[in-house]
Amino acid sequence: MHLRAPGLRRAKEMLADLARYLLRAVISRPGEVHVEHVLSGQVDFLFLRLSGHEGSSLSARDREAVASVIEAVGARSGRTVIVDWR
Repeated sequence: MHLRAPGLRRAKEMLADLARYLLRAVISRPGEVHVEHVLSGQVDFLFLRLSGHEGSSLSARDREAVASVIEAVGARSGRTVIVDWR
């Protein structure tokens, strides 16, 4: 089990980094992006939040697109990823 921990940690970092990258690419104020990543067994929960005006600037369709990309990348790496907007 100890040998797998670094790989899991890296996968966790990659998903959070991907979420930050995608959000910063589609909003006007990149500093307004907040990503919380919780690992629970084989499931990765990503909680995304945009501060201030940016929080209301993304349409529901845009939010779903970002979530779909993150979830698909997680699935390709063998992880179940659930993205939630706060």
